[in-house]
Amino acid sequence: MAVKNSITEGLLSDVRNSVGSQTKKRGKSTIGEKQLHVGTEITLNGTIAECDSLIVEGFVDATLENATNLEIAETGTFKGKVTVDHVVVAGLFEGELTVGKQLTIKSTGTLKGNVTYLQLEVEKGGIIEGSMQKMSQL
Repeated sequence: MAVKNSITEGLLSDVRNSVGSQTKKRGKSTIGEKQLHVGTEITLNGTIAECDSLIVEGFVDATLENATNLEIAETGTFKGKVTVDHVVVAGLFEGELTVGKQLTIKSTGTLKGNVTYLQLEVEKGGIIEGSMQKMSQL
């Protein structure tokens, strides 16, 4: 059991360090924020809940609930179901996406699936395949 806890603590330390270094690069404070960074060549499967900010540079196959920001880098792929306020897609998104505020598809981004959004921005070269529905402002 001690070995398992040691490994778990090591992994958590690596995640904390990764998030911290990423945040320092972006010039933001990590205090009180719930962030997850999935680096290149990393695969994550499952459910992600109550995450303020998710950055995907690797592969994620998951359900993302109650999130504030999702950023899919050029090297990133997200497959699954997402409910989020802000999304930037520079890589690939496949699945069901509900965006409460702003959806941005970069020139390198591809979005495939069913999308509901409030505001949409697509750069020249960005690809959308699937159904798009604009939600009404309340």
